[in-house]
Amino acid sequence: MSHVFGISNHSPDQVLSFLTRREAIADMSDVAIVPAGTKLRAGTKPLRDTLFIIALPDLYSNFTVLNSHIYKDARIFVFASALKLRAISGITALDYMDNPDVSSVSFLSLAGLNNSAFSRALQRPGLDLHKAPVDYLYLLSSGVKTGSLLNPMMTFIYSLPSQAQTAVKEGVANYIVLGTITASTLVSRLGRSLSVPLTPKQVLRLRNILETDLCKVFVSSFAQMQGHWESKNESFLHQLCKTNSISAYEMRYLRSVSSLVVRDKKSSRELVSNGS
Repeated sequence: MSHVFGISNHSPDQVLSFLTRREAIADMSDVAIVPAGTKLRAGTKPLRDTLFIIALPDLYSNFTVLNSHIYKDARIFVFASALKLRAISGITALDYMDNPDVSSVSFLSLAGLNNSAFSRALQRPGLDLHKAPVDYLYLLSSGVKTGSLLNPMMTFIYSLPSQAQTAVKEGVANYIVLGTITASTLVSRLGRSLSVPLTPKQVLRLRNILETDLCKVFVSSFAQMQGHWESKNESFLHQLCKTNSISAYEMRYLRSVSSLVVRDKKSSRELVSNGS
């Protein structure tokens, strides 16, 4: 019944700094690092309330003890890959999160340790730990059925010179989210705006992506979402994406990229505004 936090993208030193800044600990002396192969003693109160578990097998071998009442106030930080942590129920992710909207094995890395998730977890009782095996075959087969626009789009963008990547990404996102211009107009504006022009082959690849049926579904879906983003109507978003067999995560990502340009009307990279 302890509070167990998953760490996938940060080192123990970084977590120590995070906890110190939050005044959750005074210094390193408040933290106990569980040595590999250690079996925690049942019925014995831990000497410290904050424990670091570096090896995932040590978490598995101590499930029973950590689920006991004696550890109800303990804060356990487990360091492992997001893929492995995903298979354990009762863990609060602090620097990664599942993408439940993507019907495939996918994780979104956070920019830093999630302070809000940490605070919310401490305000509720700890959760019991248990293995929650993931049906990867089902996830992967579902991913084949669900159309991904980001995969080919980002693969193309990352193949471009670094000077062009941000402008192309924002331009494509605005094209899809706003739906106010044609693919030809977008390509034309990119041609005038980029310091490193796209080659004919790159233009052809971009047009092929923008003119796919899947891209058209995303454009149509954003048109249907008008008025629902502001009200944070998640149920409508999920139902829409389910109906259209697309990813709500990809919808949110495209909108977030577009909003960077929409908020900055003076940006030289606002390629899909009204006018040239």
